[in-house]
Amino acid sequence: MLWRMASLRSLLPVGGSILRSCLRQQSLPLLRSTPVIATQKATLFEMKTEDFPARHPDRGTLVYAGTLSRMVKAAKIFSLGSSMVALGLQPFIVAQLDSLPRVLQFAVSGGVSFFILVTPVLLHFLTKRYVTSIYFNRDEEEFTAATYTVVLREKLHKFSVKDIEVPSSPMLLTTVTVKGTPLFFDPSYFIDQDAYNKLMKYDEPIDWEVPKKESE
Repeated sequence: MLWRMASLRSLLPVGGSILRSCLRQQSLPLLRSTPVIATQKATLFEMKTEDFPARHPDRGTLVYAGTLSRMVKAAKIFSLGSSMVALGLQPFIVAQLDSLPRVLQFAVSGGVSFFILVTPVLLHFLTKRYVTSIYFNRDEEEFTAATYTVVLREKLHKFSVKDIEVPSSPMLLTTVTVKGTPLFFDPSYFIDQDAYNKLMKYDEPIDWEVPKKESE
């Protein structure tokens, strides 16, 4: 299998539509033939019933549940809590700074500012793309993906297949791009394989057109 994929890379231009389509077809049987182990499946269905309803009146049927949703939420709560505590202690800290050497004053002020401002922003930057759940409305052919905002509010991304762009090469923390917004999810935890194939455009015809070289 690896030899066949390497041969495709050597024969076709990198990033070409044929290479991407062939690699997609090569990886699809592997994905379909790789079962989710029992413990992962048990965790997934437990999350489906506890954290996300199996059906939503507007969004449709649950097709994906992110297993790191609780961890991401807990990390954001801890970060925001630390910022609030540091902000509440700021008057006391400022009152004590006059008795400290100037070097310690800068160190303490920098540490407090880091916990108040930098930590929540940095954590949000790393987790804002993580998808907690995906619903699929089969009647309207519409997906609804949910992510967290910086203040732990649910942000919904509604889109159809035509709004999805699958990167031709792997990108950091990006599985697909929807209306210019990168989203990240783990394909292993999709409940509905057909919905995943539609989301990744695996059910579309293969484009056999060879990309033309740009004239120098």
